[in-house]
Amino acid sequence: EVEECAVEQVEVGAGVDAVVARCGCHPRQCLRSHVWCADVDGLRPDGAMYRFRAVPRVQGAWLTPGAWSAVLRTPRLPPPPEILSVHLLLQPPPSAGSDLVHLVWRCRGFGADAAPIRVVGALAAERVLGWEVRQRSSAASVRGAVGAGTWRTCGAGGWGEPEGCIVHMEPRLLERHDDPRAPWQVWECVLLVPSGWHIDELGIYHTLRHQFSARARNVAGLGAGAPWS
Repeated sequence: EVEECAVEQVEVGAGVDAVVARCGCHPRQCLRSHVWCADVDGLRPDGAMYRFRAVPRVQGAWLTPGAWSAVLRTPRLPPPPEILSVHLLLQPPPSAGSDLVHLVWRCRGFGADAAPIRVVGALAAERVLGWEVRQRSSAASVRGAVGAGTWRTCGAGGWGEPEGCIVHMEPRLLERHDDPRAPWQVWECVLLVPSGWHIDELGIYHTLRHQFSARARNVAGLGAGAPWS
């Protein structure tokens, strides 16, 4: 009868030396099924791949380890999306001095792994759980972009630090393509942004211009942001 079990792990993948290590977990046996199980922690995040095997101990002696498991990959961070469109809505905003902006973006998922590798454990964990939408603003003056009738960078100043948006309509899924080789989704949201002109202490009229970005969140964390719109 098996008195105790240990778990060994090895990290696999390009550029990784195959070093077998004993896990620091504490395997236990289910009283009903008599199946052994263990919770392994301390794995490297964002796509690291591992194999595991069990080592039983019988009558005080450690026996030959069992076969290696299928490859387990830790969840990867979401890839950066791409902004598809951004435009002002013509409907009246909910408050004075603001505009409604409609933002649409596409995020691409991870395709299935090529045979013969068999990877388990991360696909459901890599689903998008939420979004962070950010904006940055720049004051354009009559001496620069506004006066020229374009939205070029002007002498009134560069882009400010990115900040969170005021969300008027939460991000929602518009379209999805579930091809296992190249899945993608299209999302949209409506944002509330400051509008109008203001005059500074030098008597120069300014207006604000905005750029937007979005990044996805899954169980691994927040992914990289989309290039600015």
